[in-house]
Amino acid sequence: TLMKILYGIYHQDKGEIYVNEKLVNIRSPLDAIRLGIGMVHQHFMLVPTLTVAENVALGLRSSRKFLLDLDIVSERIKELAKVHGLYVDSKAKVWQLSVGE
Repeated sequence: TLMKILYGIYHQDKGEIYVNEKLVNIRSPLDAIRLGIGMVHQHFMLVPTLTVAENVALGLRSSRKFLLDLDIVSERIKELAKVHGLYVDSKAKVWQLSVGE
């Protein structure tokens, strides 16, 4: 529950949150990300109707107001998969993948 509050998924009903000695109000995951707070979820947090690349892009910051070039994201996925000896189809819809993929 605490991490979900810090990440803006749940809203606090008591207390104060300080980041770097500054009082903050976290209303959404975007607020948390802007404060440098990230979260690794225990449960799958993927959008099944989006592609692998689109799901990855959801977690990335862009200097272009959240517009990301999916070709660049796909290329980076391919590079990382190769380094780790994996095959990842970045254009596959998440709902089409097995849990292991």
